[in-house]
Amino acid sequence: MKFTVAILALALQVAAEQHIVARNASVISGLLSSTLTSLTIADTQVKAYPGTHGLRGANTNLYKTIKKNTKTAKAMPELTFEDAKAIGALSRRVSAAGDSYIKDLGAAAPHFAAAGVCTYLEHYTINLSAAFGEFFTAIDAKFPAGVQVAAQGHFAELSALFLGAEKALAPPNCVNQIEPPRMHGNHSGHGGHGAGHKPAPVVTAGASGMAGLISELSPVAALAAVVAAFFWSLE
Repeated sequence: MKFTVAILALALQVAAEQHIVARNASVISGLLSSTLTSLTIADTQVKAYPGTHGLRGANTNLYKTIKKNTKTAKAMPELTFEDAKAIGALSRRVSAAGDSYIKDLGAAAPHFAAAGVCTYLEHYTINLSAAFGEFFTAIDAKFPAGVQVAAQGHFAELSALFLGAEKALAPPNCVNQIEPPRMHGNHSGHGGHGAGHKPAPVVTAGASGMAGLISELSPVAALAAVVAAFFWSLE
């Protein structure tokens, strides 16, 4: 397997620090599994809103999970055909969970407006989109050559989902009907009634080409598109 000295050094460092096994399929399966768990928890909180107080904490955990997994993915050696086949089913589960979460976020806009948390969730969704875009880009770079090109045809139809949620959570579709609730305790994003008055800073994507395009998409679905395109190329 070919990879640069820099990638090898990073992979060894991450493996030493996080006890990651050397087999590529095991590494990426772990990343996808932790992403699936965080997505499921966050979606459960969205569906239960406003009868829950854990939405902000679940959202923060999901964002942190994606950022942590991105670092690991960047340090991971290149994926082989066998690795890509091994993660196919899990990738589809992550895609389904991500699609459900994004749809539920947009659908819950009336509840968010009534609770005064539209601004927080609009900014959070933009930040999450950028984080997932970076995560997708890191994993995409590990697939065999040609898969990225094959996946580009899926991007236009996959972009509508995430963009739809962002539109649903932005004015004039979602406008705070009351003052944003004050946070209890610290302002780290954990606790409170699902959201505080201090939204996360908006992350703007400065990448060009494919990475720039991905930042505008539903990154969870885009990840599955890469896997699907890979299997399509084998047929």
